[in-house]
Amino acid sequence: WGCARTGTFNNDMISLPEAPHGIRTGTFRSLSQEVEQHAGPQKPIPFAVIQVARHRTVLFEAAYGPNLTAGNSSREAIFDVASLTKPLATASSVAVLLCDGRATLDDQLDQYTLRQLLTHDTKLPILPDWKKLPSHRWSPELVTELVLTQEPQSTSGYTNTGYTLLGLWVEKSSGTPLDQFAHANVFAPLGMTSTTWRPNASLTVRTAKDQQPGRPFDPFADYAQHLGNTPGHSGLFSTVGDVGRFAQSLLNPETPLEKCLAGVLLQPAAPRYTLGFERREDGTLEHTGYTGCLLWLDPTSGTSLVLLTNQTLTGAEPQWLELKQELIRKMKAGIIRKTP
Repeated sequence: WGCARTGTFNNDMISLPEAPHGIRTGTFRSLSQEVEQHAGPQKPIPFAVIQVARHRTVLFEAAYGPNLTAGNSSREAIFDVASLTKPLATASSVAVLLCDGRATLDDQLDQYTLRQLLTHDTKLPILPDWKKLPSHRWSPELVTELVLTQEPQSTSGYTNTGYTLLGLWVEKSSGTPLDQFAHANVFAPLGMTSTTWRPNASLTVRTAKDQQPGRPFDPFADYAQHLGNTPGHSGLFSTVGDVGRFAQSLLNPETPLEKCLAGVLLQPAAPRYTLGFERREDGTLEHTGYTGCLLWLDPTSGTSLVLLTNQTLTGAEPQWLELKQELIRKMKAGIIRKTP
């Protein structure tokens, strides 16, 4: 992993010469203009950071919003990454246990296999009805019973409850709380030094409107952490640097751990999903977060795009979806498939 620092650095922006790195000239400027239309003071999205990396090198990184300071603030700003928790922490922890031979994808968790839970191939409810839990009580048995006895969806589809169960499964299988297991086996080895469920209050945490600093926007994740537990579906905080490092470790793996994570998380396992990401029709992969986060991967070129914002999709969904689609479109158009 290399975060090259040559090129220009202005207004909290890193930009490297483009064509030599396999990206067409003008792509980064186009990406920046697109974000500027949506993010900043008096814009739908208050604060955003974006990063493009390829072959383990950061090619472009910039921050948009009020009160930006010179230096590395874009890499240091910590965001509630919401459902990016799923691939970054929970699916990755499952992958480690699979690679260690402590489990197989066909292992059952009640009536579902690990493969089904990882690919959302269940009819589990989208959200746990956590308010039905006994007051100030949490245990794997209580949460599992709650999830499995709720009214199911009519068809299989994306769900948070499946990853809630996976997080509990990691803890039971490893004998270690999910946050500790993920830190020791994924975050620390990959150099993700700012990724945590419980960010230090002294750090620059970018939170959504009305969100308390350091506490997840997701109410179930917040409730779980309030009781000292680690939710598997949401609640993680991270930086654009850490998310980009994770992405490049999957796309361009070098170490045994990276090859393990790539082999599991990028493995096609369902029509719409790999074991860690949603599969797009164009062959690229993505995962989003309700707090306005995007992780996009192009496996054929080894390129990743990370967008972190502090705007929940309730307040700016049309604008955020437009921004997401335009960034991906411009990124795809900018990639030179065969570098001269």
